[in-house]
Amino acid sequence: MNYNITMDINFLFTEPIMVSVKLLLSPLAPLSMASSMPGGHYKTLKEPSHVMLTGLFENILDLHLSVQDRKSIRAKIKANFNKSKKKENTKFQFVETNSTFLPILSHLFTVDLVIQPSVSYFNDLWKRLYRRSDATVHPKGTPNLDHRILARKKQLPLDDKGKIVEKEYETLFKENIGSFPLYYSTLSDREYIKVDGEYQIKLSISIELYELLSEKLKENDLGYLGTNDGWVSLKLEKL
Repeated sequence: MNYNITMDINFLFTEPIMVSVKLLLSPLAPLSMASSMPGGHYKTLKEPSHVMLTGLFENILDLHLSVQDRKSIRAKIKANFNKSKKKENTKFQFVETNSTFLPILSHLFTVDLVIQPSVSYFNDLWKRLYRRSDATVHPKGTPNLDHRILARKKQLPLDDKGKIVEKEYETLFKENIGSFPLYYSTLSDREYIKVDGEYQIKLSISIELYELLSEKLKENDLGYLGTNDGWVSLKLEKL
């Protein structure tokens, strides 16, 4: 299978040679590192998880892949590592996530030690964007629509509470989905931390992954954690 990648990824499929490094993370904005995706309150972790660091590294390396490509790569990784572990009578497992993210670098490093900086907590409203094509929650969550169907919307029958009949509104939406914004928004309560200082994280990491990250960080030392506004500056030092 041909993946949309401009780098050699053969190192993903072979037993790694590990080295010890120190990762320095300096937050440039408040962070919200939620470990799960509840419906109401998004509580943050105090430090980045293994999965979050994996996402950070994959973004730095421009590994922006489709779900299908990720599944294919993970299947090959699993097959290769299970073959090498057969004598040990153990099975290879990826790090579990609480989201739809399918990491492909998580097996190439471990987090050995985290020195946390001082943090303070606060809550803020977070706007999430969704897309639905089968319910009125989408048109109800968008502040505007194409002016050419406004007249039709105004002609829709109302219920006894003076609101548009649900089924009629859904039909209008489905028949004119291109006239509505691509996403609708909803607000959630999300916890953030303000970090005073930097995280110092000791990693055992594949030498190939370390070298690739080091080269990329010479060009740009910025990434994000938790949310796409949780910007951090990072640096790797070999121990």
